[in-house]
Amino acid sequence: RAQFNYVDAEASYTQLIGIYTNIGNDLGRANAFDGLGDVHYQRSNYIDAETSYTEAVTIYASIGNDLGRANALYGLGETQKARSKYVDAEASYTQAMTIYATIGDDQGRANTLYGLGDVHRQRYNYIDAEASYTQAMTIYATIGDDLGRADSSLELGRIRLRQARYSEAKALLNDAAEISEWIDYDWGMSVANELLEDVCSREFFHRANRYEYV
Repeated sequence: RAQFNYVDAEASYTQLIGIYTNIGNDLGRANAFDGLGDVHYQRSNYIDAETSYTEAVTIYASIGNDLGRANALYGLGETQKARSKYVDAEASYTQAMTIYATIGDDQGRANTLYGLGDVHRQRYNYIDAEASYTQAMTIYATIGDDLGRADSSLELGRIRLRQARYSEAKALLNDAAEISEWIDYDWGMSVANELLEDVCSREFFHRANRYEYV
């Protein structure tokens, strides 16, 4: 049923693009391209999503709609990240973040910082990833976005684990588990607990190796 709805949505957005083009409504056309990008993204049609978001970005820029342009750039960054086009994704997220900061959209800024953290992590730039996730987590806490805070804590904990900073990893992952339990975020609880088990195992192995050579 969900797949059927996506097919219908794609047809509707495509029809709207034609209508808005015919009557010269650029804002409507940009919104339709942005919506079409969302549909393609949800269906994992990333090439088509990238094309739609890029069209939306161009139109929003031409009519001076900053919020629309930032949202489309964020969607573009998400799509490029899904395609492992990390350099392009970083550029799209950075442009979106700049606009969100200018117009005072904290939610958008936090989301793009989180996306940047993902990109840096995938490229093994852990220092930059840590900075992005930390900024995102701070904003999420300020605006009361518990889901965003849980996800940011998880990813920071994952980085600390890779860096063998086990006490810091444990603190972050415990925070993520507590927040996830509070908001009934099953995936967050599952991943946090799995990573906490990994931390404990590595700590034990590290201690065992150290004592072996004492």
